[in-house]
Amino acid sequence: MVAGCNQKTARAPVIEATDAEVLTAADGLKSLSLVFEGGGSRVVNSSSNMGACSACRRQSVALLRVLMLRGPQTAARVAAELRALAPIRRYLVVEGFLDELAAKAPARVVKLPRAPGEREARWAHLLCGEPAA
Repeated sequence: MVAGCNQKTARAPVIEATDAEVLTAADGLKSLSLVFEGGGSRVVNSSSNMGACSACRRQSVALLRVLMLRGPQTAARVAAELRALAPIRRYLVVEGFLDELAAKAPARVVKLPRAPGEREARWAHLLCGEPAA
């Protein structure tokens, strides 16, 4: 898991997580039932349980994963990042899923005000509270 967290290719932001930090994060996710362990032939595998816990569709869970991994993103950038996670690539479809997640109670995402000099507003997840300004 540490190697996966610290991968340097196609990752922004790049992090340098320690074994202890990854273990603490994994234990926290297990305590919230967001991750469960499964037996493997040589190593213990972990699997996401976020869809069941958040009562979100598979596509919405993929959107949340992108926002958690990459931070605030435009809908177009989220659509580009989804290539490996979900079969939705069109900007308008992604925008619809983001609107749906924002309308849930409690809201899972928020559309941030457009920053000066930017063409589009960015979306951020609310799973860890309000995003920093």
